[in-house]
Amino acid sequence: MSPEQEEVLVKTLSSVLGADKAEVRAALDQVRADYAAKEPAALDPWLDKAVQAGILSQDEADALRRVVEQGGIDLGPR
Repeated sequence: MSPEQEEVLVKTLSSVLGADKAEVRAALDQVRADYAAKEPAALDPWLDKAVQAGILSQDEADALRRVVEQGGIDLGPR
C-alpha cells in the first residue's frame, strides 16, 4: 500500500478504535512482521481478536482474509 493509503488507514483505524496513531502504526508494524514470517496464517489471531472484540463480524474477517490472500491488500514491507 502506498504511504498515502496507509495514512488513510491509520487515521480511520485510529478514529474507529479510539487509539492514537502511534498505537495503530505499531500494531500495523507488528502485523507486517508476523505476516512476513507466517504469511496469511499470521492474520488469524489478529482477525480472531477483532471478531471477539466486536470490531469485525466473522463474515467481515473472512472477507478481509480472502482479500489479503488474493493480493488485494499488500502487507509486505513498507
